[in-house]
Amino acid sequence: RRKVDEMVTQIFCGRKKEMATLREAVEQLRNNSKGGAFILEGLAGIGKSAIVQQLQRDAEEMGIRFLLGSGFAIEKETPFYAFSQLLCSAAGLSLSPTYGEILALRHNYKLDEDDLAALAMILPALNRADVSAPSTDGQHNEARAAQVCLKIFNQIENAVFVFEDAHWIDSQTWVLMQMLL
Repeated sequence: RRKVDEMVTQIFCGRKKEMATLREAVEQLRNNSKGGAFILEGLAGIGKSAIVQQLQRDAEEMGIRFLLGSGFAIEKETPFYAFSQLLCSAAGLSLSPTYGEILALRHNYKLDEDDLAALAMILPALNRADVSAPSTDGQHNEARAAQVCLKIFNQIENAVFVFEDAHWIDSQTWVLMQMLL
């Protein structure tokens, strides 16, 4: 382990200020249940992903759950793509949940049919599980989906939520993030 730590320290350099800010926020989360939001931005190749990877190692060493969603250019037009990754990770689901996983989701988080129907806009696989189709009122469904996500996220203690490559995140994920923050 010491050899790996030395290697990581040698590879990861020059971001002490940024890491200090993020580590302090993770400490606040662990010690005071106080969260926050941060945006890492910069040109390609300057080390944003390295900072995220180091933050993940640090958070996990502190016993804090690390949940990651990523934007991809090819998925920029797929509604809720980045958010679905985060939700699946938080709820312990695969990206294409099985019927058994959906039943467990319903039981573990005490969700009803309307909750599952609202989540189907984020996880289309729920539509295949004999779940009622959501109503045609998109804003109502987004608000209900946000409420259900909050219900799930509120049962998670000490978690860091990260969206990497946010410039590729679909607009629906951005809207949902704004509703949840």
